[in-house]
Amino acid sequence: MVRSEAIRALLVEDNPGDATLVQCLLAESPGPTVDTCWAERLSSAVSRLKQEAFDVVLLDLLLPDASGLEALKQIVRAVPTVPVVILTGIDDDRILTDAFSEGAQEFLVKGVAPGEQLARTVEKAIHRKRAELALMQRLEPKSTEFIDGDDIVNPAQPAHVLVIGSKGLD
Repeated sequence: MVRSEAIRALLVEDNPGDATLVQCLLAESPGPTVDTCWAERLSSAVSRLKQEAFDVVLLDLLLPDASGLEALKQIVRAVPTVPVVILTGIDDDRILTDAFSEGAQEFLVKGVAPGEQLARTVEKAIHRKRAELALMQRLEPKSTEFIDGDDIVNPAQPAHVLVIGSKGLD
């Protein structure tokens, strides 16, 4: 099987057994190679994200130094352009909805998703984030130049002006 370009993932997981399992599942799944780096704490993950380039973050929500969506918020603040896949043991629809609102691209419950689904989810998250960033770029103003009155009005042609709310105009 021919694999395309490798994906560089940062796995933020405090449980060594879960981290090893995720790394093995990603290594054995079809598709692109996923080179996984592991951080046991949110603080070390944020530090690595600021110093190294990653294509995706796989984030557990129960960490020694952050719990729940606070971990996601800190990751998104640190690197808003990197997609985040929540990979947690918490199976709660409210948390799932809130995670998407806070910037997660995907949400998987540990033990429910087989390895092949995990790898596909990583790829989908990367593609979704890239599409989101491209759309945001297209929607940003192209120029910050200011236009003064001379640019708008041509003295050789009559101007039509609509005044709404003339209070204070004499």
